Amino acid sequence: MHHVSLSSGVSFEVSEGLSFLEAAAKSGIHLPYSCKNGRCSTCKCKIISGETKALYSELGLTKSEIDDGWILSCVRTATTDVVLDAKELGKGVLPPVKTQACRISSLEKMAPDVIKIVLRLPTNAKFDFIPGQYIDVIGPGGVRRSYSLANAPNKNNTLEL
Repeated sequence: MHHVSLSSGVSFEVSEGLSFLEAAAKSGIHLPYSCKNGRCSTCKCKIISGETKALYSELGLTKSEIDDGWILSCVRTATTDVVLDAKELGKGVLPPVKTQACRISSLEKMAPDVIKIVLRLPTNAKFDFIPGQYIDVIGPGGVRRSYSLANAPNKNNTLEL
């Protein structure tokens, strides 16, 4: 078990084999993330002191970023006590992450490079919405893409992207 301190002053413990992101979440500390597999760089943070090791490849970092001490908190763990320069999202209550089936209700071309997608959730689905949030859409082969929500879910249980 190693101690992790963030530049904001909060700290948590991380056990062997657990990523910084997972350990922070278990301690009620919210760090930014998206893909959770080392590709998107949303969870990028910098090592101030201490030693870490990658649990999986950090495909979302350039060689230059790695050389400068940047890591991805979703795929890295501590091998010593660590201090990280990482964004913290605060102590607010976030809805739990869940995977929800949906259907494409409509597609509308808004501009040559912009498309409006309306997704219809199942009738009994409960979608907790926080303004400014985004969702990950999982496509064929498990490919994930993040999209901002254009509005809160409405009475028809649809989401607009």
